[in-house]
Amino acid sequence: MIPALRNIPKSYSKAAASLLQPIYGRQTGGPQLPMCGPNLQSSFAISQGTDKCKTCTQTCTSGIRTITTNQTDEKPALAQVESIEKSQMEHFNLDTESLKKLNPSVSETITVHPISAVDIDGTKIKLTLTNGETLRYPTVWLRDNCQCSNCFNPLALGRSFLMQNLLSAPEADDARLSDAGDVEIRWKDGHESVFKAEWLQRRAFTEQARQKYRSRFSLPKKQWSHGHKVAEFDYPSLMEDDAALLRWLVVLETWGATLLKQTPSQPSAAYDLCERVAKVKYTHYGIYSSVVNHPQANNLAYTNQTLNLHNDMPQYQEIPGLIFLHMVKQHRGEGGDTIISDGLRAAEYMREHYPQQFETLVTTDVYFWDKGEGKDQMEMNQFYKINKGPTIQLNNSGEVSTIRFNNQVRDSHLDLPDDKVEDFYHALQIYFRLMYDNSVSFKMQDGDMTVLDNVRCQHARQSFEGDLTARHLVTTFMSWDEALCRRRRLQEQFKL
Repeated sequence: MIPALRNIPKSYSKAAASLLQPIYGRQTGGPQLPMCGPNLQSSFAISQGTDKCKTCTQTCTSGIRTITTNQTDEKPALAQVESIEKSQMEHFNLDTESLKKLNPSVSETITVHPISAVDIDGTKIKLTLTNGETLRYPTVWLRDNCQCSNCFNPLALGRSFLMQNLLSAPEADDARLSDAGDVEIRWKDGHESVFKAEWLQRRAFTEQARQKYRSRFSLPKKQWSHGHKVAEFDYPSLMEDDAALLRWLVVLETWGATLLKQTPSQPSAAYDLCERVAKVKYTHYGIYSSVVNHPQANNLAYTNQTLNLHNDMPQYQEIPGLIFLHMVKQHRGEGGDTIISDGLRAAEYMREHYPQQFETLVTTDVYFWDKGEGKDQMEMNQFYKINKGPTIQLNNSGEVSTIRFNNQVRDSHLDLPDDKVEDFYHALQIYFRLMYDNSVSFKMQDGDMTVLDNVRCQHARQSFEGDLTARHLVTTFMSWDEALCRRRRLQEQFKL
C-alpha cells in the first residue's frame, strides 16, 4: 500500500508553500497523494484515465490529481534535527573543545604508546604496546610500505617500490624492537625495513585509527531539517583570517550550507573567495556567471520564473562540489526568495520510510543535459553536455555520496523499459516532496552569499515580478577536492 503524504505544513514560508501547492494538490480535508493513476496500486478510490477522481470529484490541475482518503498510515513529519546556534559561531578559538562543537572528528587524536614486544605471528607481525594493547600488521602491507630510501621517496612522498616485486605473502626472517623503540624487520630476501612506532600506530587496523583517517578524508555529516538556522560568517574575516577560514570550511563540510554577510558588491567576490581557498572550478558558463534576466535566456536561471529545488550542473561528469550564490543586488519587491534543503536528510528519511522507492532512485540512471550558445565572452561559445547517473548515489559503505536532482536539465530521454517508468516518477515525486518538507527559506539581501554543498543540498528560487533587471545574482563553483585540500592543510597548520 502506498503511504499517504501529508499536507503542506503550516510552518512553511509563503514561498515554499506556493511552490509545493501543485505537488500536494488542493487541500480537501485529508492526506494528499500526487500523481494518482493506475500505477499506484492502493486502496484509493481513483478514476482510471479520467479527468476527475471518484472520491473528491475535483478536476485535476497541471496533470496532478487530488484525492482524499481516510487512511491513517501517514508517515510522520520529518523531525527537526541539530542546528548550529549563532552563539557557537562567535569568538571561536581553535582549541579542542571549540572544534568539537562544530565537528568532534576535527580534533580527534590517537594516543601513541611505546612498543614493549614484537613477534612474528604467521603472515602478520604482532606488536604489544605498554598499555597492554595488541596490534597486528600483515607482512604484505608492511613490505609494500617499507620506508627505506629505495622503497619510498621522501621528497615526492610516493612509493618507489614496484608492484611486480611484491610477493603475495612475504616472509619475515626476523622482527625485533630497536633501542630507539622502532620496529626492525629482516625479510627472507635480505631486505630490511624500519618502522617508527607512531607511524605504525597511526596506520593501525583498529576501528579507532581507521575512523581517524576517514575523518581526515571527509568529516562526518550532520543532517538538518525545517527550522534549521543556517550558520552565518562575515566574508571579510574569511579573506583575512586563516582560523575563520578553517572554521567556515568545517561547518560547510559538516552541515552543507552557510550564509556569508558583508560580501563586496564586485561580481568577482565569490571568485576571489574560491581563489583564497584554492581554485575556482571553470564551467561552460565561465569562472563566474551573472544571473540576471535575459530576453533570450540560454538557461532558466536567467529568467524571473520559479525554479524548483535542484542541484546545479548534474550534466557534468564531475559535478561541481560547491556552489556560491552571491546576491550583488536583490529585487525590490515581492518574490525572489531563496529556498534551500538538506538533500541528505531527505534521502535518509526516504531510505527508512520508503525503501522501495529509495532503491529505485539509487539504481535508476538518469540523463542530464545542457546545450546552447554562450551569451557573453566569459561563456563557452558552444556547449553540449550530457551526463548519466542515479538521483541518489551511494558509496561502497552505503552512505549517500552524491545527489543529482534538477528538473530543468533532466533529459527527456529515459533509459528504462516502459513498465518501469511510472515507478521511477513516483519515487522521484516522493523525494521531491521530502526535499520541500525539509527546506528553509529566506530572502537574500544585498551583500549576502549562500554557499552550499552542491552534491548534497538543493536550492530554489521563488518567481519575482516588476523591474526584471533589478535582481543580480552571481554564481561560482569550486570542487570539493580543492576545499578539502585547504581544510586539511589548515588542520596541519593549527596542529589539529
